[in-house]
Amino acid sequence: MFSLLSMTLRTLTHIHMLALAVEDSSGVFSGQPIENVRQLRIPGDLIIGGVFPVHAKGSGGISPCGEIFETRGVHRVEAFLYALDMINAQTEFLRGYKLGALILDSCSNPAYALNQSLDFVREMIGGNSRMSEYTCSDGRQPKLLRNSSPKKSVVAVVGAKCRINVGKDYSIFSKNIQFFTHRVQI
Repeated sequence: MFSLLSMTLRTLTHIHMLALAVEDSSGVFSGQPIENVRQLRIPGDLIIGGVFPVHAKGSGGISPCGEIFETRGVHRVEAFLYALDMINAQTEFLRGYKLGALILDSCSNPAYALNQSLDFVREMIGGNSRMSEYTCSDGRQPKLLRNSSPKKSVVAVVGAKCRINVGKDYSIFSKNIQFFTHRVQI
């Protein structure tokens, strides 16, 4: 009974976090307003990326995303979060490491998914300007100083079929990111 209650509470917490992320006018739940980015960040030692069609493709207006896909998109995100919780609950499995996540909304559009998922490799290709400062202490060329707590790199990506296109495009950046192409029903 206790484990069922605990699992239900975790699921409701994830639904609440996802609802906040979707309802956020800037599309970001990480606390930093960035226009046209729809993402959910969960801290961890190893970050798993997820690209899911939470919204339908937009009609070409101001927003690139349309209506919410409850069964197609939100349920996939919930399944991903549930799996993450189950893995993190097994302390012996990862030997003290914790899995985190960077979940992105593809809006059922491969081009939009690729644009949004640049966060997966941003640190490898030069970092994020918000996380860096430039200083000229003696008049020479500025030095790039990293923030003391930079974002962790994504080590794997899972998600919908447009995620495969994202994986192909990222192959030019790094062979370190694993893209899972097998479709598994949960």
